[in-house]
Amino acid sequence: RLVAQYGDACNFFPLLGRSQPLYKLQVLRDHCEAASRPYEEIEKTTIDWVTISDAPVRHAFTVDQALAYFEDLAQMGIDHAIVIVDNLHEPDALAAYQERIIPAVHLMAVAGRSDSR
Repeated sequence: RLVAQYGDACNFFPLLGRSQPLYKLQVLRDHCEAASRPYEEIEKTTIDWVTISDAPVRHAFTVDQALAYFEDLAQMGIDHAIVIVDNLHEPDALAAYQERIIPAVHLMAVAGRSDSR
């Protein structure tokens, strides 16, 4: 209720799967309606570990899996995904973000937003 009434942004943790952020986004939407505040005014963010690797590493994404993950967040209405990159020290991980992930994510449309990214 406080975010709906006073907040400019809120952060969600998708660590437990997509159902929790979806549920919390709906709760925020309901509280915004009750407070007569446009839901779209509030910036929605997530924070999560996103390890990019083609090697069989636990909780790792390939580039294509990472792009699908970020697309899913955008479809939920998440404006920004904050990532913790466990393997940032590996040159290939940084290159994957620079060359493929960031340019593609920048072009993704966020559900509920009319402005282009």
